Amino acid sequence: MQLVAAATALSLSTAAAGCAYVIHPEQRGNTGGDLDGVPLVVDLLLLLPGLLPGIIALVVDFGTGAIHTGGGGGHHGAVIVVH
Repeated sequence: MQLVAAATALSLSTAAAGCAYVIHPEQRGNTGGDLDGVPLVVDLLLLLPGLLPGIIALVVDFGTGAIHTGGGGGHHGAVIVVH
């Protein structure tokens, strides 16, 4: 049982540390704009160790809007334009 709890805690902390919510707090609350490519790739890479960390990171980033650049300014990295 302790192993399951430790694995869950590790998964949640890894997902939280890798998502745009933590990396780019200035982008929180954006409702649209281009997708910031770097956090998106990090979130997708979190799917490799297991579904839970990647899904949590994607839900947090899209839910808070932190993965969107907001249409410009203050963003560093690749941008993925979705039409």
